[in-house]
Amino acid sequence: MVSVNNLKELRKVRGMPLSELSRRTGLSRVSLRKIENNEVNPKLTSALVIAREFNKSVEEIFFIDVVNQD
Repeated sequence: MVSVNNLKELRKVRGMPLSELSRRTGLSRVSLRKIENNEVNPKLTSALVIAREFNKSVEEIFFIDVVNQD
């Protein structure tokens, strides 16, 4: 299974730099960058904090890519 997210797109639509998202969520810029680039999956608590910041459900930001599965 391949997990993906649209975090970077949501952030760009808001014109929010990674440093601002970091400040607002309390998550490090390094962690957020790794999450955005699909290098790591966020912990549930991190996903909830990010979703709350964008007023979205976790499923609207983080999902499984069923089309491009290996």
